[in-house]
Amino acid sequence: MSKLSYVLVFVVGLVLVIANRSSAQWPLECTSSNVSWIKLRADEAYRFYALDSLSLRIMTPGCSQTIQYTYLMNAEERSANYIQVQPDLTGDGISEIVLGCRIGSGPSRWTIKILNIVNGAALFQRSAPGYDYFVWGVFDFDGDGILECVIAVTDAASQTLEVYNTGAPASATAFPPDNQPVAFELEQNFPNPFNSSTRISYSIPVSGQVTVDVFNSIGQRVRTLVNERQETGLHFADWGSIGSGATPASGPYFYELKLDGKPLGARKMILLK
Repeated sequence: MSKLSYVLVFVVGLVLVIANRSSAQWPLECTSSNVSWIKLRADEAYRFYALDSLSLRIMTPGCSQTIQYTYLMNAEERSANYIQVQPDLTGDGISEIVLGCRIGSGPSRWTIKILNIVNGAALFQRSAPGYDYFVWGVFDFDGDGILECVIAVTDAASQTLEVYNTGAPASATAFPPDNQPVAFELEQNFPNPFNSSTRISYSIPVSGQVTVDVFNSIGQRVRTLVNERQETGLHFADWGSIGSGATPASGPYFYELKLDGKPLGARKMILLK
């Protein structure tokens, strides 16, 4: 074989190697129509889950579509909007689940139910007309070695905290640790559409500088609702008027949540007069 032939073979081989490297892809492990995931134990993989008006379905760990736990909604719970993971309170090794539901279309009313997802039993629930209930956290609040559940209760005028003794022993290996959010949550404002005022709730997984801005339909910022450092947990922002005597016009608006300058999410709301 001539030197030219060797050179041509070498060049062709090099081109093929470069082409293969430039088109290389990571191997696909799985796909899922369920786009939400949680972790029920510190020593296991994440799980996909599905939440709709009929049931909550949690898959086996990893890239699995096999349902392991199912909770069927009652008539009131069919408006379930979110779930949270709480420490194991029953000793079965599986974290408990908070089911948050928005009830009715009138005055603000959020309810909570803490579930043992293994058997579907309700461990605790709070619901009353005109009040919103949210779980701030499950942790040893008073240092007595027993886990307390801290509930935020809000109405149109005030917010209070209720602290309940769960009877479950505190553990240094509890999961999730200190029951802090494992991801951010930006809820839909309520009521929506609204006439005079509305409330936005959100959770942040780490402390930081938080901003919540309101924009009109052409992207102009019309109000900053929050601009301060906040701690991990659940927070609220209320919007009534734009301020300085100005009255907001009817129509669509958008609110955006940022943490340390990084956008975490945005939602649309409608003002009707």
